[in-house]
Amino acid sequence: MGMKPSVITLAFALATMAFGDNRISVIDFGAKGDGAADDTAAIQRAFDAFCGDRFTIATVTGAQVSPIVVMTGTPHSFLNGSQIVVAGVGGNTNANGRWTAVVLSPTAVALYGGNGDASTGNAAYASGGAISAALAASLYFPAGTYNISSPLEAHCAMSIAGDGPAASIIFQTHPYTFMHGIVANYGLHMEDIAVNTTPLTVNYGMIGVFGGTSIAAAPMLGYGKEASTATTPP
Repeated sequence: MGMKPSVITLAFALATMAFGDNRISVIDFGAKGDGAADDTAAIQRAFDAFCGDRFTIATVTGAQVSPIVVMTGTPHSFLNGSQIVVAGVGGNTNANGRWTAVVLSPTAVALYGGNGDASTGNAAYASGGAISAALAASLYFPAGTYNISSPLEAHCAMSIAGDGPAASIIFQTHPYTFMHGIVANYGLHMEDIAVNTTPLTVNYGMIGVFGGTSIAAAPMLGYGKEASTATTPP
């Protein structure tokens, strides 16, 4: 009985998640995309906004518990229907991923999938993890060339999209020693966008998006490919 209002809210939230209807544009954060301005700070603001509020996980329910319930160390700011990302949970790894929240208390959130089904734990919680609220289904780069002078950092699982890999291009203007392009500690999904890191001299680390050698080579970096990356140089 007590779950019915949440299920209604959940269904409404899921109905509004269609790709393209729930996205934020880097232009709204000051990016120019004119191939001349340094858009690093503006795009990083957009990245940070996409990841939303972030909270350290205190514990997670265990194996075969459905739905999985995540407890935060401090009061969270999520609402019923919030789109949330859980990452870095050890043990009960089924908790990791993108979910719709059903709020149980100021420090407890139940995890539901995209079609409204409850998550189910696969093991006892071991350690670690963070939970964040993504403000949109994707981060949108309208057609243009977005110059960056230092690597961008993705602090949560992200989906970024553009108007085609030949039209929407993130271009790194300066070489860096260890990390290039986009540094992603979590899942990175790209669709219809390219990252061109032509100025690279040598590639030491694993990066979210590996550098192309020219604009012509850059399209191979898009088309919705997934990348899960580490950032520790060999």
